[in-house]
Amino acid sequence: MSILGNRNQPEANPCAGRCTQSVGDYVCATCGRTVEETRDWNALSVEERIRIKAQAKARLAAIRNGAHPSDKALFTNAAIA
Repeated sequence: MSILGNRNQPEANPCAGRCTQSVGDYVCATCGRTVEETRDWNALSVEERIRIKAQAKARLAAIRNGAHPSDKALFTNAAIA
């Protein structure tokens, strides 16, 4: 369980309270969201949240495979963005 509730619900906030964006990363290495996605989360529709969580999952997979969270060019690529 996250500090913000049950992260297993499709539209739930994926924040785990260990943000890495403050150290210059383009995406958080913990939740996979961009700064903008994190900032705007509460204003997003359920559909947008579900889409962003799917993108974040792909970003986290890329990080596990060696991508660095600060690699903005990689994470703005349509395949991962």
